Amino acid sequence: HGHAAGDRDERVRALLATKVAQLLPTLGAQGQSDAAGHARDTLAALMDDEAIRVRAAIADAVKALPDVPRELVPAPPHPEAARSVAAHPGLSAAVADAVAAQADTEAVRALLLNRSAAIQEATLDALVTRATEHPSWHEPLVQRPTLSRAAAYVLSRLVAAQLVQVLADRT
Repeated sequence: HGHAAGDRDERVRALLATKVAQLLPTLGAQGQSDAAGHARDTLAALMDDEAIRVRAAIADAVKALPDVPRELVPAPPHPEAARSVAAHPGLSAAVADAVAAQADTEAVRALLLNRSAAIQEATLDALVTRATEHPSWHEPLVQRPTLSRAAAYVLSRLVAAQLVQVLADRT
């Protein structure tokens, strides 16, 4: 209920967030049904939550799901929610893709700094291409454990000299 999302007790809201987030994959199938719409609205309200615990509960519930509605992951009302998702340990490639595609600069930086995030090569390549406008991504990109040769080459032409040395020292 709309009222539950406004519940004063942070633990109640965190629990609700987890339950709603776990429902998402089953709701995706029916598309825009009333239940799906309501669940998404509820989750959006919860994502807007100031309480770190509530946002962390959403991130935790969502990270294991194969197909979270993309629009919820990258475009929450609070930029910090996307950042908290991006920094989550063991982030799946699907969620990493959504963050890379649509989240703000800081969330993408958080994703790149997240050593345990599964970022596909194609996604990394796309971020390297966009890195021209985002100097704050350079260092975390250079530090990523897996970079294609093409990505390493593009980065080497883009980044500051001391980061080129980091690239050169890689195997």
